[in-house]
Amino acid sequence: MILIVGTIALAATACTPHARVTVEQSRAKGRQHKMELQSNWAAFAENGSTRALLAFPLPGARRGDKHFYIYLRCPSATGRFLLAPDGPDDVRGFFKQVTGRHAGVARFIQAAVTIDGDQGTCAGRFEFKCDDGTILQGEFRATRDDWIVQQFEEATGLE
Repeated sequence: MILIVGTIALAATACTPHARVTVEQSRAKGRQHKMELQSNWAAFAENGSTRALLAFPLPGARRGDKHFYIYLRCPSATGRFLLAPDGPDDVRGFFKQVTGRHAGVARFIQAAVTIDGDQGTCAGRFEFKCDDGTILQGEFRATRDDWIVQQFEEATGLE
């Protein structure tokens, strides 16, 4: 009986996406105006700050080529962090769409992030408003992978 319950609990965890986000793009029409994205891929790194990298396939998929990225930088792996025009600036980051009519980078201008984690995992909830009007709301559960995050940072000129 315990084995069955444990197997069910493990299977339920494996079925849960590692990252989910609702993307509202005021400038987009049709299907891209409001998208629900989810992914089984999320990584974070720590080195003086906590950086999370979330990558998403096309809407409706959890796996496949990465078409959307969220990059987030916070001062530490636990706490509530804000970015406001006339207030705290604990959060930095952007939303990147790689393909499609609205491809490009939208930087965060307002943010509220709550993060909890340890050395191996980092979980969080977030709400971002970007400079192009895009609004992102979601959550993630990332595993530590400093190398992947560093490669992304180098490729995008962040480091």
